[in-house]
Amino acid sequence: ILWMRTMGGVAARRLQLRAESRGVDPARLQIARNERVPRYLARYRLADLYLDTWPFGSHTTVNDALSVGLPVLAQAGRTFASRASASQVIAAGLPELVANGLQGYVDLAIALGSDRARLGELSSRLRANRSRLPYFDLDAYTRAFEAVGRDVYDGRLVWESMKETRLIPDIAVHMTRSGEESGQLDELLAVGGTQIGHD
Repeated sequence: ILWMRTMGGVAARRLQLRAESRGVDPARLQIARNERVPRYLARYRLADLYLDTWPFGSHTTVNDALSVGLPVLAQAGRTFASRASASQVIAAGLPELVANGLQGYVDLAIALGSDRARLGELSSRLRANRSRLPYFDLDAYTRAFEAVGRDVYDGRLVWESMKETRLIPDIAVHMTRSGEESGQLDELLAVGGTQIGHD
């Protein structure tokens, strides 16, 4: 079953017609209505895998899925809108769920969809990561974000110091700010970095 959030009737009907034209029973497309936050988060636990959109990723919705232990399959991109979800997936400790390119995404989705044991393992690992990874520590993230804001305001953080560095998930900002976690930055760079430059 492909489970999606509420959308307009015309869009839903087009998806159903498209599925039918491909030999897929339109009843397998389920559209969930909007709910209050506790129920909205609780129903993520009923899913096996979250398929992120591309080139504009799901952003906050991906965070919601990861926070309740739902593995997210994302695709890496070059713009903020297309890499935000991948950054979150990496920071949540599941870099193997970030596909490079559409075909890699499709192949991985099919492989995961037919391997419930692997999906269960990924979900268990994700839930275990909640107690050990900075991504899930909102208090530390807030303190780090405030510190970076002060550095920017005071002129201590400038583009020149970031030239030719690796672009990494936002959460790595606070890893570099706290000495005890800075070792995780190298690990994050190894799995998710992309070179950037500025003219």
